[in-house]
Amino acid sequence: MSRPLFFLLVLATLGLVLSQLLFYQLGGYENATLSVRAIATNHLLAEFLIFTGILVLLVNGGLLLRVLAYALFILFMLVCGAQYVAQLLTSDFLTPTAIDNIRHIGLVLSPMKVTLAGSVVAGLLLVTILAERYFSRAGKLTVALIMSGCFLLGALLMLDAQWLSAETRTQRAKMYYSNVNLGSPTAPVEALVRSLGRLRQTHHQNKPLTGPELQELADFGIVYSAGKEYPLVKDHFYQSTLPFAEKTGQAASTGPMNVILFLSEGISARVIQPYNDQYPGLTPNIAEFARSAMRVDNYYNHTFATYRGLLGQMCSIFPVYAGGQVSEGTDYYCLGNLFNQEAYETYFLFSQQKARTKLDEVLAKTNVTHILAQEELSARFLNGEAGQRDLALSDQQFMRATIAQLQALEAGQAAGDTTPFFLGFYNIETHAYYHAADDGVSYPGHDSYILDSIHNYDDTFGKFWAYFRQSGLYRNTIVVFTSDHAHFQGRDFVGLVSNQPDYKPYFVDKIPLLVYHPGLELPSEYDASHASSIDLAPTITHLMGLENRPNAFIGRSIFERATDQGLAFGEGHVFLIGKDGIRVQGEYIVEPQKDFDLNLMYKVMNNINTLEKQGRIWDGQHAK
Repeated sequence: MSRPLFFLLVLATLGLVLSQLLFYQLGGYENATLSVRAIATNHLLAEFLIFTGILVLLVNGGLLLRVLAYALFILFMLVCGAQYVAQLLTSDFLTPTAIDNIRHIGLVLSPMKVTLAGSVVAGLLLVTILAERYFSRAGKLTVALIMSGCFLLGALLMLDAQWLSAETRTQRAKMYYSNVNLGSPTAPVEALVRSLGRLRQTHHQNKPLTGPELQELADFGIVYSAGKEYPLVKDHFYQSTLPFAEKTGQAASTGPMNVILFLSEGISARVIQPYNDQYPGLTPNIAEFARSAMRVDNYYNHTFATYRGLLGQMCSIFPVYAGGQVSEGTDYYCLGNLFNQEAYETYFLFSQQKARTKLDEVLAKTNVTHILAQEELSARFLNGEAGQRDLALSDQQFMRATIAQLQALEAGQAAGDTTPFFLGFYNIETHAYYHAADDGVSYPGHDSYILDSIHNYDDTFGKFWAYFRQSGLYRNTIVVFTSDHAHFQGRDFVGLVSNQPDYKPYFVDKIPLLVYHPGLELPSEYDASHASSIDLAPTITHLMGLENRPNAFIGRSIFERATDQGLAFGEGHVFLIGKDGIRVQGEYIVEPQKDFDLNLMYKVMNNINTLEKQGRIWDGQHAK
């Protein structure tokens, strides 16, 4: 047998096997008709055929061409394998965020998975050795026939819109619906190229906003002063008084308020009390805290994942970069700036090692003065205790260190230090695919590492709340509990919440926002009217009644909403959130026939991204 024919058989077999494996990872495959079952993965088969045609030519050439062919074969199959694993775990191909966070692949690896991956690589190398040693070249006619057959059949499968019925295409689109695909069937390499393209932010819709567009934007609540060097800068945080009365008498507090901000890792409101009781007793301590706080409903994350979520909420911005990359020449106006201007001591605590993450570099952009990671927290508050995780303190360890830090700040204030403080907090063990460490607390009655990690985090929060209520901070400290973003729509999480009729497998979802304020008569519930976390920083500013000053916050306080729609942006997609659900758009349409506002927001986001890359968010000193 010749090498071209050998690779034809190998790739045909692998293509058919992978297409069937992939089909059973698509949502709704159980109800697919026979025709959809036959054609659902046609783009994958087309990609295999076209690649086979190229490979057949190369393996019939000289040594250098054959080496290139073998390298391409191994690379192609590794991409296909990685994309299948991504589908298996997340019901989606690799997203730009996943690629940006590739350094954190340890989150999903295990010895068994590493062994399996090594076996796959060994198998691919074996195929190339067999091809080179035991198979010879083919005649030109054979090569020409195989190549032309592969290209023609591949083209036919790719041009399915010309011969597939509309009903079959519609049913298939539902199976492919995800953040990346948006109902467009695709193939592993094509999907990777698409994600890499979005990762580079190569959008060309950065044309100036027109007068009508600027008016529409103002009606939405975003200030954008076209023609200025720093178009996002405005002179106010809010323009109205709070709709809540101040506490009086013995319950009143005096002096500036401390602020504690919990930016919890990846928690959606739909799985925790007090928002949802599908899993009773999952978060009893957060529910107990909510009885002393204001529960904000209909509130969503505005971006994803963690790096964007932290920077985006601290600075009320839609960050361009994920994965720890920052725009070096760009200054932001953030809560760190604001509290420093108010003569606060500012802290941000996270449980990971600085040496193994870029959180400290991202958080430095928020202008918080003291950024404490595992290294400092362990040395100062845990007697040098090693982390329960290889990259971080466990959530239990982290909360012990956090309480110790708060006790030190409390002691300073009790001793006469009148300096108020801001303290931000970011944990790790509720991250997608993370299991709680050995010191964690499991959720009884369910075999779910996701529920275990959330229940364990709730246990740590209960320890904070028990300390806080008995501390001197109780009467002079605001506590805000929220998330950096919604829970990632991985297959395991979707399985827990798919029975909730309003759930869509997006990385944008309702997240918790609970506010304890000892100085205000807050209601037990407040409807945010589909606001998103772009509004967190101005909302905190409004709650504190701080003086207006120039700033570059894109959001506005949830207490003076201009619209009942919310906005989110990530991975090249705009999410417009309203009473009818979430509308998504992944490209700019020059002359849209519908969804003018959604299309406008896509253009706006690209303009804002361009401003960030040009260093035109905030001038670092004062507004221009």
